[in-house]
Amino acid sequence: RDAAPIGDALTKVERADIAPSVRLLQAGADDNGAFSTIVHWAHLFIGSPYRLMGTSDEFFKQLTYRGKLTSQLWREGFDQGLSGRQLSEYVARKFDEGFAPSGRFTNEQAQQYAREVTFTEKAGPITTALQTATSQAPVFQLLLPFVRTPGNIMRRTFDMTPPVAALSSRVRADVLGRNGIDAQTKTMGRLALGSLVWMWAIDKATSGELIG
Repeated sequence: RDAAPIGDALTKVERADIAPSVRLLQAGADDNGAFSTIVHWAHLFIGSPYRLMGTSDEFFKQLTYRGKLTSQLWREGFDQGLSGRQLSEYVARKFDEGFAPSGRFTNEQAQQYAREVTFTEKAGPITTALQTATSQAPVFQLLLPFVRTPGNIMRRTFDMTPPVAALSSRVRADVLGRNGIDAQTKTMGRLALGSLVWMWAIDKATSGELIG
């Protein structure tokens, strides 16, 4: 009803929740049905872009979370030596436990993966500082309506650029395996992909096929 996210609280939409103010206006206009209707439809119209963005974000986050959770549970079942009906029942039971009664995600690993795929993970220190500044001075939101998602995209770009990524203590720790095998594998894969893209771009640029 209020376009609130279901699975995860972190979304691409970064704005103050105006729904309580709208309900207050409607409550104060109970004796004027026309005005209450105008407020309601104005709220829906003004907030429609945010609702559309929130809907798409929720769709892809649900899709990614469920896929990651399912693959993780099948792997866990195989590691425990389960097979056949026992394995299917284990996956089904654990899958249901991956959601709270409210629909919130409860599996931290799958939730983090879904956030990374949609670029809605927790922001770094610089992006967090910008978020704090825009929240304290709402007028800045006219210039920077979205902070966390663009910041995460830029950080992902840096993480996939080997010379720049080497400056990050987090990336170095991932490569050395200090944050676990999953983080190491993921980071090494991103660096390999980034290296291929940069080598392709440099080759095309030196041959004159890539300009601008």
